[in-house]
Amino acid sequence: MRHSLPHISEGHRQTARWYLLASLIWFAAAIVIALFLRYYHYQGEIGGFVYKFWLHTHSHVVMLGWVYNALAAMTLWSFPMQEHSRWHRNLFIASQLFVAGILLSFPFHGYFWASILFSTLHIFASYLFAYRIWHDTNALKSSIPALPLQFLRWALFFLVFSTLGPFLVAYVMASGQESSIWYRLSIYFYLHFQSNGWFVTQILALILLFLARQRVLQQPIAIQRALYLFMAGVLLSYAQSAIWTGPPAWVFFTAWAGALLQISGLGLLLLAIRKDLTAAYKSSFIYRVIGLVLFLLFFKSLLQLAMLFGGRWQSLSENHQVVIAFLHLVFLGVVTPFLLVHAAALGIIPPYSKRKKVLFLLFILGFALMEGALVLPVSFPAIAAYISVPAALFYSSLFMAIPLLWLLFLIYRDLPIRSPGLSRKD
Repeated sequence: MRHSLPHISEGHRQTARWYLLASLIWFAAAIVIALFLRYYHYQGEIGGFVYKFWLHTHSHVVMLGWVYNALAAMTLWSFPMQEHSRWHRNLFIASQLFVAGILLSFPFHGYFWASILFSTLHIFASYLFAYRIWHDTNALKSSIPALPLQFLRWALFFLVFSTLGPFLVAYVMASGQESSIWYRLSIYFYLHFQSNGWFVTQILALILLFLARQRVLQQPIAIQRALYLFMAGVLLSYAQSAIWTGPPAWVFFTAWAGALLQISGLGLLLLAIRKDLTAAYKSSFIYRVIGLVLFLLFFKSLLQLAMLFGGRWQSLSENHQVVIAFLHLVFLGVVTPFLLVHAAALGIIPPYSKRKKVLFLLFILGFALMEGALVLPVSFPAIAAYISVPAALFYSSLFMAIPLLWLLFLIYRDLPIRSPGLSRKD
């Protein structure tokens, strides 16, 4: 049984295509920067290359250029709302100018007035986006399934709430406390509520709405309970970011509660929708990728729980390479595969051809090799005696980047900007 939803205006769909087009371009730029960062560690100095500045550039372009834009595209394409096509188009243009400003300012001076200005302007643009989506979906809330709409609202809340982190960083730096624990905790605040909050919650909202369009969700009560558990878990599990500071007992208790609630809510949700996923995602390729995404999302939650057991688990979780591997698990194992295939499921991009599927699988293989190069030498130090870790990281990243860049180019080439009938086949 299909759920009838209001029509999405062509104006919003056109803006969604532009958001997705921009996200592909920014993602390609971020991948190239990442390769330079890996090459720097492998070969040493690169003339005029300040590693810290380019690292900040990479992280900002990934989060604001790739993920934010792609999620904005799928939100506009999926959720019925009052039409404000010109408003969204203007906000799209402004957002891309701010990302371009970030790309042109961070590599040369790091945090200074220009990079801070463009980053702040993008934060305010995200506020406008959240307000407009919240307001315009609220006007049609009686026509939108309640559960996807609740997940969407939580995602928008986390999008706005997370931005307290950058403002706290600015205060800490202005007060000369950059070497204090509050500097890192402010950064972790932003990363936590972006990745665990805005990114993951919006992914779940998009999946639930897609299921609602295909079939009536079979277990609304279970999904509602999962919502409460998961959101409480996201809020409380920020306490895990403070474990390294040796905090009082109540912080450990809060971290445990958050981790358990988060994994319980996610587990209950996956059990509730497991049968609907098969029926909704008609393409076996897309269904398998979505299954992999949800498995890795649950695995990520298990890792967050494991670090609380202390001992070797906690020491591993505080290792820089393991932290990088965890962030890559979120961005390249969960968020990126979902965005790439769900766009095809929604119809924003044409269905995956055989060539695209092969490139996607090569990207996943490269990602697995890179994660192994990050984690295995730390987990089993004897391995480091037989391999060069910087070399392994560079070549595994290159193995991942080449098919991914090729895939992005093919999606970009086939993206029907003016009308759905303009796509070309491989």
